[in-house]
Amino acid sequence: MPDARSAAPVAPGSAPLTTLARLVRDISALRGLQPTLEAVAAAAVHDLGFTVATLSLVEPSGDLRTVAVAGSEEASAALLGGSGSRADWEALLAAGDPVGPFGELCFVPAGREPANGLQSWQLPRAEGPDAPGRWHAEDILCAPLRSTRHGLLGVLCVDLPHGAPRPSGSQLELLEAFAAQAALAIDNAQLVADAKAALDRELRARERQQAAVAELGQAALTADDLPELLRTVVATVASTLDAPMANLIECVPDGLRFAATYGASFPPGARPVNGGITAQALETGAPVVISDHALRDPGEHPLLTDAGIRSSAVIVVGSVRRWGVLAVHSRQQGAFGEEALHFLHAVSNVVAAAVERFRVEAEVRYSATHDALTGLPNRGLLHERMGAALSADRAAGTATALLLIDLDGFKDVNDSLGHQAGDVVLGQVATRLRERVRRGDVVARLGGDEFAVGLLDLKDADDAVTVAAGLYEQLLRPFDTPAGPVLLGGSIGVAIAPRHGPDTHTLLKHADLAMYRAKRERTGWAAFDPQVDEDASARLGLVNDLRSAIEGGQLRVAYQPVVDLATGTATGAEALVRWASLARGVQSPATFVPLAEQSGLIGGLTDVVLRSAAAQCVAWESSGRRMPVAVNLSGVVLADPGYPAELQRTLRELRLPPSLLKVEVTETTLVSESAVSALRRMNAEGIRVAVDDFGTGYSSLGRLKQLPVQTLKIDRSFVTGITGDRRDVAIVRSIVALADELGMNVIAEGIETRDVARMLWDLGVRRGQGYLFAPPMPAPQFEAWHDRWLSGDRADWHVAVA
Repeated sequence: MPDARSAAPVAPGSAPLTTLARLVRDISALRGLQPTLEAVAAAAVHDLGFTVATLSLVEPSGDLRTVAVAGSEEASAALLGGSGSRADWEALLAAGDPVGPFGELCFVPAGREPANGLQSWQLPRAEGPDAPGRWHAEDILCAPLRSTRHGLLGVLCVDLPHGAPRPSGSQLELLEAFAAQAALAIDNAQLVADAKAALDRELRARERQQAAVAELGQAALTADDLPELLRTVVATVASTLDAPMANLIECVPDGLRFAATYGASFPPGARPVNGGITAQALETGAPVVISDHALRDPGEHPLLTDAGIRSSAVIVVGSVRRWGVLAVHSRQQGAFGEEALHFLHAVSNVVAAAVERFRVEAEVRYSATHDALTGLPNRGLLHERMGAALSADRAAGTATALLLIDLDGFKDVNDSLGHQAGDVVLGQVATRLRERVRRGDVVARLGGDEFAVGLLDLKDADDAVTVAAGLYEQLLRPFDTPAGPVLLGGSIGVAIAPRHGPDTHTLLKHADLAMYRAKRERTGWAAFDPQVDEDASARLGLVNDLRSAIEGGQLRVAYQPVVDLATGTATGAEALVRWASLARGVQSPATFVPLAEQSGLIGGLTDVVLRSAAAQCVAWESSGRRMPVAVNLSGVVLADPGYPAELQRTLRELRLPPSLLKVEVTETTLVSESAVSALRRMNAEGIRVAVDDFGTGYSSLGRLKQLPVQTLKIDRSFVTGITGDRRDVAIVRSIVALADELGMNVIAEGIETRDVARMLWDLGVRRGQGYLFAPPMPAPQFEAWHDRWLSGDRADWHVAVA
């Protein structure tokens, strides 16, 4: 017989916080015990993924009768209304193994014989000509529903078929929480029968508790600030239980600290005087309830004794990952009974899920703004911090400098000593750069062997040159590697604001030009010189050629399909601009698109691509080939307040339904309020929005949930090497988790191999694009590819689900 820990179903992917909050909200709206129990049984099947769930109640006769069955009409016909003696049930529960975070669940494998000889969980089917016999479940999980007044109230059971996978910790915890909700509902019903007057008071308390849990659950889903949420939690707990004092105490590396308090003032970061009942709860994982502190050593908790506290309850927050405890205190003796503990358990579940949500978001935010190898800020965070510094320094009348650093000879290290030695060198470069600048300056890794240093609040702009010279000397020192010391060096370009440019983009461009001059002339470092470093006439010629290409119809649009990894369906296509200049040859979009933005040509370029893609989409729709298209929009275009209306006029003119158009924007575009406003207007008209190259430069991740975004496109830099880099795996997993929490779709870019596609599928990515499926193609080739695709020529894509 398999162990329950390896034979349970896997719960769906919904977050524990959302699942529990939804159940509490749903049953709070129901009238009567029976609908509530049916809702709990249904939730155990639909929300937790179990095959069959039953709820049996103790009747006045002492027997248990099955009153709710979910998951199978066959099981319902066999089990609903069936009864068994309480003694048999107690024996069944006693014969099982305790499981779950709090040990309240009981696993009973088929074939285990309890003391009274009951073989397994078998109940008679309903009588009738169509009743084929008895219902038999391989294994079951039983959650006894108990109260201090009446003992066993009933049992919530779920069917575990033979060979089912191991249940998750959150699945077991939620099953216990569901049982607690059912027990609370049953107790309420029995209280009505026992004493109506007393019930009114206690029922109001329970309603307040359930309402409080629902409100806290909603707050935890939308809160932007964890400390503020925790303060709301302790205040709500104290108010709901009429308690004068409540605390959330967090486990930190060097002990414990108060994360939020109510009824007692502590300075920020204050620590409990001693562990006491908090340490006891954390050590055992079980609730600690003190009915009367007067019977204990008054020196154990002097703060509580001085405040006149008589009783306390301490609940652990988090089961798999113990975050800390929720503690509540009363001046009344024995103030915390079973109902209060049920409420505190529910609140602790809310807190645990909220803490986990903030932890995941913080990891994603860090991954999106920092280099995984060195821990330095990446290009996006550099832009964010430099932008703020430029504004502050401009107001203060001080200078800002940007240094761009490229290592000399680093490729030889990778080629001769291996990438492990190269990674060691990059880590040492990061350390040396940090050590040579001030704490408030910015050191970033832009990729490969390229670094940037932002020098902020310079009283003397020429100090930037002095720092560059010092950094150059640091790069000349030997670097230690597993293969022995290596000598490198570097080239550094310096650009100073405001003399060399007013913004980060311009400073980076000019520092890059100066850096290449330093590399050519072997000077080590050089400051930007516009007369030497910038060939204005060459740039002007390229701008004129691009203008002619836009006006003369020389630009072309290629289409790359987006494929559903589960079904192989081509769900849409991305429109990509191409320019083959008669005089200059094929030009890279990475070169001429930024040039169009800088020269004011981006509006015309965007209009050409949009009209071409929209017309093609309409043609495909008319011929029965439904293929939504995605078009990239620049932040410069979105900054025009009139652009959303212009886009709507274009769509009406071309007769393209808004639902067939998706616009893709970069992460940095979403920093602009005008761009976000434009996207909201488009989204309201039915146009979907995707964030392109996600993870490479978004500067305000906390705002993502407020933005009109439906899709995150994972940048190819995290995809192409995912099979050999666990850091890329962690980043992709975090992005998928974030998108799941926010209800967004995920598309992976740059899928080129079967192994990559298979790993992305395992990480939860369901759609992707890349050369594994098809390269960007002109419309006729795209149609030919799609016809072959539809006809079953998909040999190269059946990898993600193989």
